[in-house]
Amino acid sequence: MGRWLAMSVLSIGIVGCSQPNLDEMSGASRAPYPEFDQLNDAPLMSVAYPAEMGDLAASKKAAGGEEFEKAVAAFEASSVPAGYDSAAKDGLVAALKDLIETGKNGKAEEIKDKLAAVTAASAKLAAK
Repeated sequence: MGRWLAMSVLSIGIVGCSQPNLDEMSGASRAPYPEFDQLNDAPLMSVAYPAEMGDLAASKKAAGGEEFEKAVAAFEASSVPAGYDSAAKDGLVAALKDLIETGKNGKAEEIKDKLAAVTAASAKLAAK
């Protein structure tokens, strides 16, 4: 049983189950959205990870930082690919700007609520 489980995990690791592969296997035909993916990588993680670790001050600093603001501006300037809802993108941009404003002028305790709003808006954009 243990050997079978190890082989299954190894097979998944080799073949891969990244989002593009899952979409391909499920028959989804939506265009990629690289700016959305880039936003969710380092920029958003630089804010979310410290908050998850309980360091709200570091999360606030990252949210109000120039690099995060540039990443949000780049995402806002991107065009919405086919298959994505532009209203959902607008909602995510609004939530991100609210997070930036909290990072610059708000209280560290407010960061978790702002991140929850960003997460909800991001889920709406990612939904099919």
